[in-house]
Parts: sequence; C-alpha cells; structure tokens
Amino acid sequence: MTFNEVFAGFKTLNSADQQRVLDEGRRLKRFTNSSLRYGAKVQFKHSKTGAIIEGTFIKMKTKYAEVMSPQDKYGLPHSNAMRWSVPPEMLIPVAPKV
Repeated sequence: MTFNEVFAGFKTLNSADQQRVLDEGRRLKRFTNSSLRYGAKVQFKHSKTGAIIEGTFIKMKTKYAEVMSPQDKYGLPHSNAMRWSVPPEMLIPVAPKV
C-alpha cells in the first residue's frame, strides 16, 4: 500500500477510530524509539520555530529523551553543545552517511 492509499482509508474512518489509529501510532513510535542506544544520531522538529535539529541521543528518561546538539532552537550552529529534552515520539533516527 502506498501512503496515499493508507491516508485515503484513514479519512474514511469515524473520528473515534481515527483517534485510535493516531494513539496507536504514537505508542508504536515511542516503543521504537525506546530501543535507541547512546550515541545514536537523531533529529527532531522544534515545536515553536519549526527548525529541524540534529543531535546525538544521550538517554531515555521516564517521559523525555535527552539529546545533545550543537544547534540552537533556530537550527543554527551554536558554540556550545545544547542539551534538549524531547518527547520520544518526536525523535527520528538518522541513517549513517555512507
């Protein structure tokens, strides 16, 4: 199935079933990201500025993941590394560059 087919099927569901699908998607994403290891390259989107921030996964806490990044909230390089607390469902693992 392509994304467009899945999305068309999603739009045909009633609102309760749409919410169930979204909740299960979040749960699956959280479970997948809970297996990240120290030093894994990840990225996330800053909720207020919309900047994509790349960094290194440090550790998983109860509700948040810690990420170390040399970028500020606008995605610009910063002289010091910054530590971010990010909800695990927002993390996107980055494939290593070959």
